[in-house]
Amino acid sequence: MLKTYLPSSLNTWTAISMMVLISLSLYYVFFIVLTLYVGLYIFFRKKIQTLSEHVSSDGIPILAPVNGKIIHVERNVSHGIFGEKLTEIQILIPWWSEFGIFLPLHAEVKNIILHKGRSFFRYQKAFEKVGANIGRGISLSLEHGVQIIGLTFYKCKLGMTPELIVQAGDIGRPGVNIGYFPLGGTLVMYLPAQFEIMCVVDQKIDAQVSVLANKQLS
Repeated sequence: MLKTYLPSSLNTWTAISMMVLISLSLYYVFFIVLTLYVGLYIFFRKKIQTLSEHVSSDGIPILAPVNGKIIHVERNVSHGIFGEKLTEIQILIPWWSEFGIFLPLHAEVKNIILHKGRSFFRYQKAFEKVGANIGRGISLSLEHGVQIIGLTFYKCKLGMTPELIVQAGDIGRPGVNIGYFPLGGTLVMYLPAQFEIMCVVDQKIDAQVSVLANKQLS
């Protein structure tokens, strides 16, 4: 059976509504409600995946935290929260994608910051300025050892705000579902310079499967 990000309360009220419609012999309305519900159930589906067999066993891989496409890769980037000499990877998350957000590696959640700026279209390149009124969404700081990996989820004008189910201090393994991004948007990742980038612009990626970067063990 499919799994979904729809709230359980919606499932309950939909079931009650359909039973009432049947009892009132409103079959036409019943089939409309059923069709809409099935459509939403599939649209907000949880796609079951397993970790890729291509994940390196002799290093520390960064797995794709979302489904989407690489639209920008830039090295030697400075960031007011995540540090300096970083590699920036921007990922476009389409509105029809499976919307899950997953941990890219074994890490501890250090900080979550809410951005209250203006949303923009996902097909535009994101220019992040810390403290500026640009970009609406959420930033997530992940600590792996002494290194910080930054994730910023930007809301699209035609999308919804990302939902996270973690808080500071939580620790998880790679591939753990930590939230979802309804209707998609833009994800900007910031990786320390020690990670070798394994992805290229225009590459389509699958959450929990595609390896974006890898750090060799010393």
